[in-house]
Amino acid sequence: MLDQEISRDKLLRLHESRGRGRSLYKRWVVVLLSVLLIAPACGSDDDSQMDLTLAGSSTSSSVYGFLLTHARLAGQADGAITVNVRESSTSDNPGLVSQGSVDYGIAGLNALARSYKGTGQYEGNQSPDSRLLMTYLTVAEMLVVRSDKGIATVQDLEGMSFAPSMQGSPIYTKVLEMLAALGVSVDVFDGALEDVVSAMKDNRIVGFGKAGAGKAADASMLDAASAVPVTLIGFSDADIAAIQAVHPNFNFTEVPAGALMDSPAVNQSTIDAVYFTDASMSEDDAYRLTKALWTTLQASADESGYAASSGIVAEQTVEASRLVPLHPGAERYWREIGVLD
Repeated sequence: MLDQEISRDKLLRLHESRGRGRSLYKRWVVVLLSVLLIAPACGSDDDSQMDLTLAGSSTSSSVYGFLLTHARLAGQADGAITVNVRESSTSDNPGLVSQGSVDYGIAGLNALARSYKGTGQYEGNQSPDSRLLMTYLTVAEMLVVRSDKGIATVQDLEGMSFAPSMQGSPIYTKVLEMLAALGVSVDVFDGALEDVVSAMKDNRIVGFGKAGAGKAADASMLDAASAVPVTLIGFSDADIAAIQAVHPNFNFTEVPAGALMDSPAVNQSTIDAVYFTDASMSEDDAYRLTKALWTTLQASADESGYAASSGIVAEQTVEASRLVPLHPGAERYWREIGVLD
């Protein structure tokens, strides 16, 4: 009888033990399934690490600080993008991207379009695989002159020593093209930005061309103004008509009075600048990069104080894509947010 009671106790304990085991097993299964459902898929295209290099501008340019800020904020927004900003001449950037030396770059839209088609200064050095990501700034291209030289119009530059801009920059070429369309010939001064500003200060040149901070003077213009009297000159309506007869893609805007010291309101040419990459970048990577850049553009302009990148609208990228095609990944993003049909 006692043996039977012991056997029943053993069976009861064994049954309880198995019950607890099955209950514990079920709880672990529930926890494991919850983790799998909540956790992202490791190694997916959506969260894989992207280490990129951006071909930027000269470190002395006001846009360089903005690029550093934008790279940092875009990387934080995505969570798995890091960007190394490389100093460069923007006119060289299409070639650097095409050669695979960098992952993406910045360029003036007109210069990128010429590189894409292999025209102008890019004849024989075409980059047909350039693909647009987004427009990131619009600026006025200022013509700054010493106000003690009696220069009131673009025509007054005839025969004067003048720096079209930093040697090798897209604005350098554009200013010379505009002057040529007006029949104005200058004694061209070549040099880097520091050389140009120094030449202005010590009276070796009467002026220079330079992208502003939106429609206001940038640091290099204020640097020159700290040493010599300066003002802005611009283009008349007749000048603009003559230039656009030769270069229909050149646009102009009015820069308000006081943009540089006590300068008058003048018409200046404008430039849109873009981020671009190569067709070899994967669609997913280009999508992620475009999304990260666009969603942090305004915050980057605000934090860096770079006015030229403030207020940019998505439609400017759509307009730019008429000159250089969008990367499929960028196109996917712009369609997703309703900018493209």
